[in-house]
Amino acid sequence: MLDLASLLALAIWQEKSMSVPRLVLASLLATGLGCLAYLFLHSFWGYVIFVVFLVNPLMLLLAFERTAPKALAVLYFRLLIVYAGLGGLVSLLDLYLPAEIRDFLLPLACALFFLLTVIASILQARKREQREVAILVCGHVEKMQALADTGNLLRDPISGRPVCVVSEDYKEKWKIPAERMRLIAYETVAGQDFMEIVAADKFLMKEAGKMVSQKEILLGFGKASLFQGKNYQMILHKDFCWE
Repeated sequence: MLDLASLLALAIWQEKSMSVPRLVLASLLATGLGCLAYLFLHSFWGYVIFVVFLVNPLMLLLAFERTAPKALAVLYFRLLIVYAGLGGLVSLLDLYLPAEIRDFLLPLACALFFLLTVIASILQARKREQREVAILVCGHVEKMQALADTGNLLRDPISGRPVCVVSEDYKEKWKIPAERMRLIAYETVAGQDFMEIVAADKFLMKEAGKMVSQKEILLGFGKASLFQGKNYQMILHKDFCWE
């Protein structure tokens, strides 16, 4: 539970996309390897080296798919801070509580930390379902609410750039020249179809209270019915979820 809670806390801190099954698998791997090391390595420093240089990096690689050395080092540093916080809490309980109370409260504290972290991760995900964005297209500036949708995997097959979807109504509103638009194929549960796309001149997303320029995107024009009765006007590509 503590390994999984630590990974959830790390994911919240990073505000990046996370796969709960991957976090569960990574925490099970770390726990299993840690237990094997505890049982078969009869040297304290051997156990520490095994955990520090093998178990923890493998856990982070499996949980977050970060292979760049710098990104992995930042993750590891933050993990150590999370571990230090957990260790400090457990140490305080261990030092200052009577044994009969400690034996009951230590597991309870671990379970409580786990539950609070799960709740925090759910609230964080809900909070970040929508983002405020601004786009510049053909001289028109538009501010709108965008839905962070991990199911939108649409990319331009030529450039590989991500495609965010807006209502087809904007096509007329922005008066986009026909020569700037082209068609790409896409697939849904209802079948295959074609979508008109245009390159956005600029794309901004609100981060920490400021509008920050993002990487180049393409805008796809979906059916207006997709947005009827909704409080968002754009469906973000998966690349922009939890950015």
